[in-house]
Amino acid sequence: SLYSLAVKGRELTIGEKDPRTLYTLSNFARFLSEAPEPSAELFNESDQLHQRAVQSLKDLLQQGHPLTLSSLHNQACSWLDRCVFQKT
Repeated sequence: SLYSLAVKGRELTIGEKDPRTLYTLSNFARFLSEAPEPSAELFNESDQLHQRAVQSLKDLLQQGHPLTLSSLHNQACSWLDRCVFQKT
């Protein structure tokens, strides 16, 4: 997907730990949880990406930074999507 390419491009140009890369990773994870045809595998991949992005942003920018909070929001929305998926 284009998000996957964007994450790889950011990792190569500005680094894996740059906040902009991590926020793009968070958005990619959110995108996966909103797939038109969701699956357990997509939700598992999304969870792993969210964990990486959120933890790294907390370490770099602190819990209350806007990018960290936005990534936490994305993660929470993905959890809700997973709940809806599991009920169907």
